[in-house]
Amino acid sequence: MIEFIKKPWFKNLLFYLIAGPVVFYIVLSKKYRGGPCNPGMDLISILLLFLTSLILLIINLFKVIKNGKQYLPSLFLHLSALIIIVLSAFL
Repeated sequence: MIEFIKKPWFKNLLFYLIAGPVVFYIVLSKKYRGGPCNPGMDLISILLLFLTSLILLIINLFKVIKNGKQYLPSLFLHLSALIIIVLSAFL
């Protein structure tokens, strides 16, 4: 069981399982909305999640190039999360 937790993709999945519902709550909550002149916490949280996912994707891309296939599932996880974030921002 401990070996399963040490996998890099499991740590990244855990990040998205924690950050995803938090951002989802902030976006759907009425008390974090912004006005016409200032971005609210909902927009800032989506942008932070997008930037974090992009940075982690780039880091994992370099790790895949350097270390091989061990980080490949993590790379696909970040790529799919980025696609979901971008699609959800436009819908």
